[in-house]
Amino acid sequence: MTLEQLILQYGYIILFIGTFVEGETTIILAGIAAYQGYLDLSLVIAVSFLGGIAGDQTFFILGRIYGKPFIEKRPNWKVPADKVNELLEKHKHLVLISFRFFYGFRTVTPFVIGASHLSTAYVVTMNFIGASFWAVSMGIASFYFGKTIELVVHSVYEYQKWVFLSVIFVASIIWLIHFYNIRRIRKEKEL
Repeated sequence: MTLEQLILQYGYIILFIGTFVEGETTIILAGIAAYQGYLDLSLVIAVSFLGGIAGDQTFFILGRIYGKPFIEKRPNWKVPADKVNELLEKHKHLVLISFRFFYGFRTVTPFVIGASHLSTAYVVTMNFIGASFWAVSMGIASFYFGKTIELVVHSVYEYQKWVFLSVIFVASIIWLIHFYNIRRIRKEKEL
């Protein structure tokens, strides 16, 4: 099975699983695949939204069930959890909507929110708003990122001869300057 066949056959399933856990890399790759015509951008956005919601709500529920003792048993969660709690006290609305955009906080934040005093209805509402914004903005941005990559690669192929010659020219100049400086230093030592 080729990579193309894998994307065509399992792309949306892989996207759902990827956005369930962390999501950034998965949605970026899916957006690029949508630009290249392997996936549909509107489905990429919808599946990313559903995967993000499912993952966030799962970790939220686990936070409700297992709470702070679970977090305290995980030393690698201590610093991010403390930071999330601090931010929740000051900017709870903003945290609930935007935590998906901060790498490394995607899994721990819903868990910490679940362990907090915030109402489930409020968290679910804010999660839907945040996941919608995240899926749409990341989906569209990664789609256009795919276009940019294609343009850059095309430009490199188009101008590779000139780029190669320029690199050779600059390297030659640097070598000549270095060679000249070595000769100058040797002459100064002889005097």
